[in-house]
Amino acid sequence: MVDSFWACDDATLPWFMSMRIHLANVIFAASVSVGAGTAIAQEAPQPVASEPEPAPSDSELSAAPDSDKAHGVVKRRDNSPSLFTSTVPRVIFFVPKWSFFGLMWPIRKGLYLVDRHDVPARIGRLLSGDSALTLFPSAIIVAGQGVTFGFGADYRKYVRGRLLFGGEARQIYGIKLRTRDLLGASFELDAEAEYQRLRNSIFAGIGNSSLQSGDYVGPLLDPVSDDTAFETRYDQNVARIELGANWSFAEHFEARLSAAYLRRRFDAPDDSSATSLQTIYDTTKVTSFNSGFSQVYSEFRLSFDNRSQPSQWVSAALPTRGWKLTGFGGRTHATDNSHEDYTRLGLNAQRYQHLFGDNRVLIGRAQVEWVSAQARELPFVDLAQLGGSTILRGYRRGRFRDRMSVLGSLEYRFPLNRQLSGFLFVDAGTVARTPSKIDLEDFHLGTGIGFHLHTTDRLLVRMQVAAGEDGIAFNASFRASDRVRRSSKRR
Repeated sequence: MVDSFWACDDATLPWFMSMRIHLANVIFAASVSVGAGTAIAQEAPQPVASEPEPAPSDSELSAAPDSDKAHGVVKRRDNSPSLFTSTVPRVIFFVPKWSFFGLMWPIRKGLYLVDRHDVPARIGRLLSGDSALTLFPSAIIVAGQGVTFGFGADYRKYVRGRLLFGGEARQIYGIKLRTRDLLGASFELDAEAEYQRLRNSIFAGIGNSSLQSGDYVGPLLDPVSDDTAFETRYDQNVARIELGANWSFAEHFEARLSAAYLRRRFDAPDDSSATSLQTIYDTTKVTSFNSGFSQVYSEFRLSFDNRSQPSQWVSAALPTRGWKLTGFGGRTHATDNSHEDYTRLGLNAQRYQHLFGDNRVLIGRAQVEWVSAQARELPFVDLAQLGGSTILRGYRRGRFRDRMSVLGSLEYRFPLNRQLSGFLFVDAGTVARTPSKIDLEDFHLGTGIGFHLHTTDRLLVRMQVAAGEDGIAFNASFRASDRVRRSSKRR
């Protein structure tokens, strides 16, 4: 059995011999390691016990200085505060300390609530229109009128209200109800109610005359027969209720039929520094100024609008191509017999022509408006007017008025960056008693520059500086527009 175990043939002999040699090398290496470790342990030096230091002698102790006079020894002082210094400051600063804590408490709690309830994100949703309730803060600066500020609120686009204060708008309250798509995608009904208390509105006579400077001395002027222009002011209260229906009967076409009840009352301005209309113009010749008026106005309006902005690199709130055409006709009936009934007609045409791609655009506009009644037969505020931040820029709102107004405008808009664009413009307009009285020499020019601040789909801020014959007018408005859907059409 043993012989058979150790027996091997010629094939297994080399493997068996190599295993024996390997085992021998392992045993030899282990013995060398053990021996080296033992030698190192024997050769390691043994620690030598140190001799204890001798105690100082009596002579050395007697020659040593006193403990409080030894070199390098500092005597510790008693620095504990006295009763006076620890109590008096606490009494003096007790009231300021807790007053400061009391003032900071609302701020600390407010910051906690802002962080706890994620207020910035909630406000962002309110202002962006992504929530059911949307807020629209607004501020308008008008030269000569001051700052008008306020906000609007919108609930799911069905209900919208607004409040405005300051500037010409002493108080403005309004609410509007809409059916939106409840009656279908192409038909909508709306109802609106508004109350305005306006102050320091401008009246500069009737006609095209330039403003006269200095104080007026003489008899009261008849603005219908005498077109001498002095800048005067008046206050007014306006109440309005309107019902309307909108019908999108074809692509780009929309028709609107509306009826409104309007009530106006006029008075001298409360501002003692303003020149009252009553001090220069004969109010018995200014139709409806003394009595006010009430009227019903019905109107049919037809619009065509195929403006678009197909480029994804330009804000959809600033169209760069297409047409916008609007025509309207209306009839006014005086419910209190304060003035004659009359008809109003108007046409507005705008052309957007893109240049150098879709980020530069040339905008041309033409507008005409006409009323059928004579200047003495209708309220002075219902005459066709020019002036303001959009119609004949460079002049104050209501600066020119008569039975007929004509306006032409040219504007070049260019980008400054993704959120800011600039524009240059020139406006020319005139008013006249009849079409035959229109003369090129009577046209008034307004030129200026402005800026738009916008997002990818909304217009936020508009600022402009315009110069006209009456001087320089600055207008700025911060008012978030409704979100605009980008057109998919590429022409």
